[in-house]
Amino acid sequence: MYSINRKAEFYRLKKVIENLMNHIEIMKNDIQDANNYKNTVKTSENKTYKCLDNIYINLEESLESLKELLEPFLLFIIGSGNYGKSTLINALVEEDLVKTKDLPNTWKLDLFCKSKIEKIMITYANKTCIEMTLEDGINYLDKEEEKFNKSRKKILKVLKEYKDNNKASVSELKEYKNILKEKYLYISDIVEVKYYFNKNGILKDFIVVDTPGLNQILNKSILNSIEYYYQKSDGIIWVIDAQNIISKKSNEFINDINKLNNMHDCKKNMILAVNKMDIIEDNNEDNVTKVKEKVNEIYRDKFDDIIFISAKEAVKGRNIKDEDLINKSKINNLINSINKYFKENSEKKQVESKKKNLSLMSDQIIKTIEIYKRELYKDISKYNKSKLELNEKVNYSKEYVNHLLLDMKNTSYYKEININDLEKQLKEIEIICNNELNKLWKNFYKQSNFTNQLEDDYLSINIHLTKNKNLIADYSLIKSLNHLYKKESLREKLIKSIDTRKSNNSKILYDNELFIKSKIQAKFNTLIKESINEVNEKFSQIETIIKEIRESSFKKKYMDYRNIEKHIKNLDMVYNILKSLR
Repeated sequence: MYSINRKAEFYRLKKVIENLMNHIEIMKNDIQDANNYKNTVKTSENKTYKCLDNIYINLEESLESLKELLEPFLLFIIGSGNYGKSTLINALVEEDLVKTKDLPNTWKLDLFCKSKIEKIMITYANKTCIEMTLEDGINYLDKEEEKFNKSRKKILKVLKEYKDNNKASVSELKEYKNILKEKYLYISDIVEVKYYFNKNGILKDFIVVDTPGLNQILNKSILNSIEYYYQKSDGIIWVIDAQNIISKKSNEFINDINKLNNMHDCKKNMILAVNKMDIIEDNNEDNVTKVKEKVNEIYRDKFDDIIFISAKEAVKGRNIKDEDLINKSKINNLINSINKYFKENSEKKQVESKKKNLSLMSDQIIKTIEIYKRELYKDISKYNKSKLELNEKVNYSKEYVNHLLLDMKNTSYYKEININDLEKQLKEIEIICNNELNKLWKNFYKQSNFTNQLEDDYLSINIHLTKNKNLIADYSLIKSLNHLYKKESLREKLIKSIDTRKSNNSKILYDNELFIKSKIQAKFNTLIKESINEVNEKFSQIETIIKEIRESSFKKKYMDYRNIEKHIKNLDMVYNILKSLR
């Protein structure tokens, strides 16, 4: 049983998609605000923003596509002139919207649409459009029709004069008529007219497309327009005259439509409306059965349904409010057939199509998210690995260099205050320290930089321990110490000359030596202490810079790392909602 409500489906799916779009928009704004990307082009460099923006665009396109569920279906009406197409349209829309004439002079494509604001939209062959009020538009079109009629009358007049003055054969007259048409016939450059009426009836569910009569001379633009609407149509009503069911022209065009269906692989739902049955009934009641049998014999396999109607009786019955006449016209049978074969089928097909499109869209976005998350997780691992390894390596390198510095106190040249050897050893430690620093910088800069953009200026990270002012001890102290060492032989002589008793002078000399040595030693101790501090500070500087690079580059590529857990949680929620649409 038919139960699909495309309007309800639209609002249900719209709610899901808008919820996703709002969520994505919030996530995008978070990235913009955190990275100061708002109103800049830098968002193009951000993987997270690009991913979210791509998702948002896909959702936006899907929502726009869903709006077709609210649009009327397209009902295409085809038939040769004088078969009652205009009368049939008036019967279906329950209003005299289309003027009916004895001669089929329609040269354009007419579309009848429902709108609260009544107006006319005219499209020309060069694609330009003008909009008018309903009254002004109809007057304008009447003038175009009048130009056509005048030109046609002129052709007939000239042709009559030619016939009267010349003993021309039928073929000659036909050829001359074509020459006159090329010379005088007015062909408007209007190719399409959209009428917007505030009416119900069939316009509530359908836009009715009235094509020019099949026996009309049509330009290429109109033919292209007819094919365009044909391809988009949700149903086609083929109108034939019950008095002329075996029409060569009608059969040719029906065969052309079958070829078109096969060519585009899109078989259309088609209903055959056999019009003017009232004339058949008036002439001979027995002919009704014969007409129906013949129609079914010829057209049964080409159409979804065949309805025998009298559009004229339907319009008349509506105008005089005669329900019996309306029922007799069988217009309600046609409306029921339209609802069954066009509206219900198209509604099911359209809803299924939109759901399929949403499923495809979901698959596409899910794939985008999965690709993005793989790269994100890879960089998260890289981030954490860099953080852990850097900390371990910095601590190890600091400890190693500090141990070398402290170990200097245990060396003889340090205790004996051999400045040259001390400086040489300090230089070796300096080289080792700088090697460690540079290795740290090169290895971890690359490992911690997620944007693959190198710094313009190479970081100056070398340390200069040998330039410490404490290494150049007070020269006056060194001089005094050297002076004491020169007097050592004299002191020894004095000691020996007094039977190993220490004189006051030797004690003073020894005390001075200890004092001077202690002062120099203190400077050397300060040297080591300051060197250790400088080494620790430089390693900490490297660690801080690498950390800043790691955090800023990750933020530039994705977002602030502190928000990553929340981001993944939100992304997983979007992912799961999209999976439910598959």
